Amino acid sequence: MADVQEEKFVTAGEFEVGKLYRTQIPFTSMDDGEDAHSRWLLYLGKSHSFDGYAIVYLFSSTTQLHHFEDGGDKRNSNFKIYDKGTFGFTEKCAICFDDIIDYLTEKDIEAYNPVLMGAFTKDGLKEAYAKIQVSPRIKSLEKIDIHDNLGNIGVTGLTMPKRRRR
Repeated sequence: MADVQEEKFVTAGEFEVGKLYRTQIPFTSMDDGEDAHSRWLLYLGKSHSFDGYAIVYLFSSTTQLHHFEDGGDKRNSNFKIYDKGTFGFTEKCAICFDDIIDYLTEKDIEAYNPVLMGAFTKDGLKEAYAKIQVSPRIKSLEKIDIHDNLGNIGVTGLTMPKRRRR
């Protein structure tokens, strides 16, 4: 009998910054639920919130690359296209770094049975961070959290985001 590797679902507290996960239970980041499917998630740590609700920073990929081509609705976004086999992706896909997936906790994500698929390299994380840093849609405090989370795993040489003036 051939050995079958059992998938181990990641639980809250086991997520690691810079790792790529795939949910086994479909979900959607939209309220209507029409686009529910398994998701690839790049985990970039938790917020340093003082309200006790530590959200996680997740970016999801899509294989619908037409959105990023000329005439596509995301052509002017801060995105990166990844080839099949890169960092654990099993298909060619893109991540839009203007879009954080909702405001979820690790416990919320655990409900979708995520499985570890791979890890971004330090250079890959630097490239992702550069896209996040210039995004007009990501809040300054979120950029600072992501900067700190990446620094905590040894990704160095990142420019500190400017704090928003009040």
